[in-house]
Amino acid sequence: MLGIGYVVDDAFGYSINGNPGFQLSSNAADTSFTAKTDSKFAFIQFMQNWGNINFTLGTRFENTTFGNAFAPRI
Repeated sequence: MLGIGYVVDDAFGYSINGNPGFQLSSNAADTSFTAKTDSKFAFIQFMQNWGNINFTLGTRFENTTFGNAFAPRI
């Protein structure tokens, strides 16, 4: 199995007093009503069923707003 994907997460938030609900950095004045992040990924995976045993082997690579990640799967 092979695959690629693209995911966009978009959020809108208020604080209790109606001010922007997201703090975007360590600076307390750096706030926003919206926050957005995206993720791109590709994976390859082998799956086999032997009777009552399922075997999966693969890898996934992600490129996100927070950095890159390599995730092996077994």
